[in-house]
Amino acid sequence: MLQKLFLFIILISTSFIYAQKLDAVRIEVASDIDIEHFHVEPIGADGLLIFYESGEVNKEKKRKWYFGLFDIKLKQQWLKFVPLYDKMEFVSTTITNGNVYFLFKNINSERFDYGYYEIVIYNIKNQSFTQVSGSIPLKAVVAGFEVIDNTACIALNIKKYTTDVVFVNLVTGDVNPIHINEGVQGYIETMFADIAHRVFYVVVKQNKDRRYITDHIISYSVSGSMLKEIDIENTETIKYFRDYVFVLRNNNELLIFGTYDILTGRTLSFKDVEDEKEAKNAGMFFMKIADGKQQSLYFYDFMGFGNINGTIRLKDVSNLKTTNDSVPLQKSNQLISTSFSLSEPDVFKTENDNYIFSAEAYRPYYRSETRMDYVFYGRPYP
Repeated sequence: MLQKLFLFIILISTSFIYAQKLDAVRIEVASDIDIEHFHVEPIGADGLLIFYESGEVNKEKKRKWYFGLFDIKLKQQWLKFVPLYDKMEFVSTTITNGNVYFLFKNINSERFDYGYYEIVIYNIKNQSFTQVSGSIPLKAVVAGFEVIDNTACIALNIKKYTTDVVFVNLVTGDVNPIHINEGVQGYIETMFADIAHRVFYVVVKQNKDRRYITDHIISYSVSGSMLKEIDIENTETIKYFRDYVFVLRNNNELLIFGTYDILTGRTLSFKDVEDEKEAKNAGMFFMKIADGKQQSLYFYDFMGFGNINGTIRLKDVSNLKTTNDSVPLQKSNQLISTSFSLSEPDVFKTENDNYIFSAEAYRPYYRSETRMDYVFYGRPYP
């Protein structure tokens, strides 16, 4: 993995971006000294929410999570707490319908017979909180969380490579779990909500023939009915798709951006997909879906960008002797490649209908240090 901090910005068509001068603002938020993590959720012109788990519990033995609202000038408006079941962790948020939806799930432990989740709903206009809770399979890993109208959809990767999507009625709390192709091993990559057409899209890798893992895009209605399954045709067998990002166009076309990994010498396994310890992202892909079918697919190797060499040392570059699917099989090619550990992929649309794909090439890690020393006279200092 490259020990540098930089941002990949890949522009599909030429455009220019001008830097703006910004003034930095510093804020302080009171909390317990043993609190490790703060979470920040921007809510546009209404400011932002900062929330964290406290060391306090109420009479019902529920843990207090504090939420603080700050205006756009970063002045705190209020601080409120929401009681959640103990041993919960924050997973993700989504914003729609004038609400912010926070998903929490239990910290995996053998002490429990099942897992559980809580969805905290913050109404931006009324500045009020409501909650919905339910159970999920033990040690399930959340692969996606989206909301359309009053229905939340939670995508789950479960042990032994089974996959579920859980539809939650946010008014009544009713739950409708759906097994994805029951009996077929799979791994959910991500999900996307098409709010305009009220459709959830789930991207899942599956081993249908028990030999090769293939990618599929499955669409569901808000009631949980499967609408369509699109089989992704990969034109280069050593490359496999990761980090799907969906963009919906006005003519019902789906544009999909993402990264790909390279695997040589053996077939892809689910353990390869789960392994995030090693840097494996070698390039990006672009795909278009129209009329329910895959229309095009393009790969862009990071080493093919002329301005990338200035950030890479020669020892970080590896030569992979492989056969390229785009040339006759009898010709062997030297593929010059390097791998990155990318995260937080996103796509931005410019005014002239161009798209910018970005991803972080460095994942920051923070921890709190609370060490105190003392001067000769006993006065403490950090």
